[in-house]
Amino acid sequence: MDLETLEGFLHWGKQTREKGRLGRYGQGGKAAMGYLGCGWVIRANPHGGDTQFIIRDENWRDRSNGLKEYVAEETRSPVPGVGVVQVEVRQLERKPNVKKLREDLSWRYAPLIRKGEIELVLNDKRVEPEDIASVKSKPFKIRIKDVPSPYPGDKRQPGHQLLEGWLGIKKATSDLKGGIRVSVSGRVVVRDEYFGEKTPAFKASLNNLVGEVEMGFIPLKLNKDDFDRDSPGWRKCATVMRRIMKPYVEELLARKEEELPSDEEIERAMLARDFIFKALERLEEVYRLKGKSGTAEGQKPPTGVEEKDAVEPREEGESRGPYEPATPPPPSAVGKRKRKAKWGDFDVRPMEESIRSVVVKEKGRNTLVINNRFPAYRASRGEIMYMVETAAVELARPEPDEPQDAATYHETMNIILAEVSREIMKQKRGGRR
Repeated sequence: MDLETLEGFLHWGKQTREKGRLGRYGQGGKAAMGYLGCGWVIRANPHGGDTQFIIRDENWRDRSNGLKEYVAEETRSPVPGVGVVQVEVRQLERKPNVKKLREDLSWRYAPLIRKGEIELVLNDKRVEPEDIASVKSKPFKIRIKDVPSPYPGDKRQPGHQLLEGWLGIKKATSDLKGGIRVSVSGRVVVRDEYFGEKTPAFKASLNNLVGEVEMGFIPLKLNKDDFDRDSPGWRKCATVMRRIMKPYVEELLARKEEELPSDEEIERAMLARDFIFKALERLEEVYRLKGKSGTAEGQKPPTGVEEKDAVEPREEGESRGPYEPATPPPPSAVGKRKRKAKWGDFDVRPMEESIRSVVVKEKGRNTLVINNRFPAYRASRGEIMYMVETAAVELARPEPDEPQDAATYHETMNIILAEVSREIMKQKRGGRR
């Protein structure tokens, strides 16, 4: 950075790149500095120059005196002629997890590190690129037609973009997460892409499919953690990628699956489904009788008349009722979860070990798939309460249009688990209502 570029860096929202590109908002670096600590020092040495410019702020968040002005210190560069930018964040407010940071840098910037285009050092130790040890690796380079660049002024041939990368099957000794690494300008944006093909949620052997592909001509979403999947370019590239992936997918699907669930495990999964649905039906009825309705947060609207709670008859020795928080969810919220619970089935399958469960759409209906390779599943041996808890975790998850904080999520899960436990206890006693 020279002095002019350094000045531009300090301007929030100064757009230096086109729509859809990384860095187009001009805010990420400054936001990261403020997120990590209260103070910073930036040292910049322009390429070809022998002067280093230094600006500092020991209280970056303080705006009590309005907009800040900085006067750059000028010193002789310790590396004359070499373009260098150093950002030092001080008064850290968050203790970094160095191990996780190294892992994230390792896969996020792996393409650039391998090519030698960047070098990352963390605690005086170089960050090595993610090692995607694979067999049957095959590179590909395909010219995609009729995909215009979304960037104004792009000098590449209009309507023709190059899709370049490689695919392979990871070695049996590798515990690496499968999927295709999709990058923009060498920075991985999506780490485990399958482009609409079957995933490890369908069959664990698909976790062995690995590869990398560069898609710098596809626009990114606003927060830059994914691509614009509705763009014509993404749809066309996804179709091409599925064609390239097909022989690998077919080979992996043909592999004999290990750790298949027993008939007893499948039976317990279906029993867990029955318990869950019965519990939601009962909760919906309880809240209907109690007259609980109103906002999404479960607050009862003012009516001017105090209603008395309906009291259901209890069996001898039965507890006073389902778990009820201070502001229970309204029938509409319970109803949402009841509809959500109408999965076609519960199923148990081996998947990649870090996945507890997923909901997949198969034959036009949703199925809750519970992973029998998840460590907690193995520890519990897939007993009924583990499956019920797994379903409750999925059910308590808010819908995209349903705002919810962590406390409400936890509360909702407790309500479901408590009522399911009542159903299980009733069955153990042989009682029916």
